[in-house]
Amino acid sequence: MGGGDETAAARRARALLAGAVVIDGLNTSPVTWEQYKRFRAGGVTAVNLTASPVDLDLDRTLSDLARIVGQVAALQDCYLLVTDVRDIHAAKASGRVGVILGLQNAKPLDDRLERVWVLHALGVRIMQLTYNERNCIGDGCTEPTDAGLSRFGVAVVREMNRIGMLVDLSHCGVRTTRDAIDVSEQPVAITHANPSAIVPNPRNKPDDVLCALAQRGGMLGLCPWSPINAAPEGGRPTLDDWLSMIDYAVDLMGVDHVGIGTDHSADSATKEEWERLFGRSGRYPEVTGHLGSWFGFETRFVDGFQSIDRLGRVPEELLRRGYAEADVRGILGENFLRLFSSVWPGRT
Repeated sequence: MGGGDETAAARRARALLAGAVVIDGLNTSPVTWEQYKRFRAGGVTAVNLTASPVDLDLDRTLSDLARIVGQVAALQDCYLLVTDVRDIHAAKASGRVGVILGLQNAKPLDDRLERVWVLHALGVRIMQLTYNERNCIGDGCTEPTDAGLSRFGVAVVREMNRIGMLVDLSHCGVRTTRDAIDVSEQPVAITHANPSAIVPNPRNKPDDVLCALAQRGGMLGLCPWSPINAAPEGGRPTLDDWLSMIDYAVDLMGVDHVGIGTDHSADSATKEEWERLFGRSGRYPEVTGHLGSWFGFETRFVDGFQSIDRLGRVPEELLRRGYAEADVRGILGENFLRLFSSVWPGRT
């Protein structure tokens, strides 16, 4: 392809990105001016922001929620708190970044079903049922028993359906994921994972689960986190390797059920903290212990998409792969927007 074609493709991608509603299905970065500049450089309209660390109790979670709401208010020219789909459109129109409060673990519920309502009342719109390990709702993806949803977990899913909170299954065990898809009366999401048929990592999901997810109207956010991607040489995966994951998911599930969940974490942890939890010898060796010496803090995302400000490369490369513009807009965020409109009823 000649230089003129490349320039035209880049211009076409920039115009598409500028007009699209772009939603990052999962991000753990802080609410700061510096991060706002990164989001805007990547064209982001709204983000499912992890509001509290994954292993905290209700008291600390409430404090973290209050802190983030305060940060959004202090930077109101940059950020907008999202409680319904109208807020996402408002963020797009005003050039701000919509912050969707999300939790990556339902541990703060303990065994109190009414806390689902409390968290929703405080602005939480997306909640992951488990984070790798077992809680009172079900098993995470690193639990060897893979026991599935508990009776309380079934009640939690139904209560989330009732009040309009999106069920996220990204770090759940396979059986817990299947159970939740079957039990839920609303579509659910796997906001940041990849197909395990390509990379058989506990954090990824098998084809039958992904097909069931799509058949029930749910969505998969493809994730550029290095351990759940693959490079042919066994080293650090690249943007192109991750885009091949998108191709696979689109062929398997249909393009309307595919989005992006970066799991990007700019400035949210020190290298030492990160190594303790997620390094090769960290807390979850089932997920990262098999990786080569190439894997570390600086290489934790695929080469070419290590920060959200690089997101502009994605539409350009998808267009080069032959995707229609409407399908690229869906992958960038319109598919997530449609899911939110379904799960947050009457709030569009």
